[in-house]
Amino acid sequence: MKQKFLKLISDYRIIFVIYIIVAALTAYSKYKRGTGGYNNYLIFKNVFYNTLQERNIFSQYPDLFFDSNHYGVFFSLLIAPFAMMPDGFGAVLWNVAGTLVFLYAIYKLPIFRISLFWLSFHNFPLWIYKFLSKLSLNATGFLNIYFHPWEFADISNPKYKLPNFTFKNTNEAMINRFDDFIKWAKKNNYQFSTTKEFLENWTQKNKN
Repeated sequence: MKQKFLKLISDYRIIFVIYIIVAALTAYSKYKRGTGGYNNYLIFKNVFYNTLQERNIFSQYPDLFFDSNHYGVFFSLLIAPFAMMPDGFGAVLWNVAGTLVFLYAIYKLPIFRISLFWLSFHNFPLWIYKFLSKLSLNATGFLNIYFHPWEFADISNPKYKLPNFTFKNTNEAMINRFDDFIKWAKKNNYQFSTTKEFLENWTQKNKN
């Protein structure tokens, strides 16, 4: 069951669909709470209508919404397609549109990286480390990780004066986690090699 779950959440398409569904449901629930629940959308929507009516878009209109707008005239073009819809549809689709832009940025831009180094292995829940490893393997085709011999020893003695995060899950815990990780990788048919072997194969492939 756990493996099926990990396989499920490793597919970015499924994650994206979940994001979109949550965005739609969240917006709809706020709409159902009344105007106070989707007040921000009302502010955005009325930027468009106030621009059309040549009214001050930065003034407060307590009969329409609470607070005031801080976006310029150009924003009225962005919100226009949604503003012309009934509020329920407009609010939901506006939230979904924002989510799609966010997801597209994540998909295209490598702006957020997590180093899968030895401290990550010790401090992350192992299922998260496996999940991130699978993402890296799917994206690049390889995963370069290394461990130190002393990670498999007991280094928790206070005389070493090491911070807690450096000796967390060391000694027997490290042996068990390492064994679990290797078994998981083999079960997923991942191949192992030394750095030297990887570089030789990589160079050969690029020559061809």
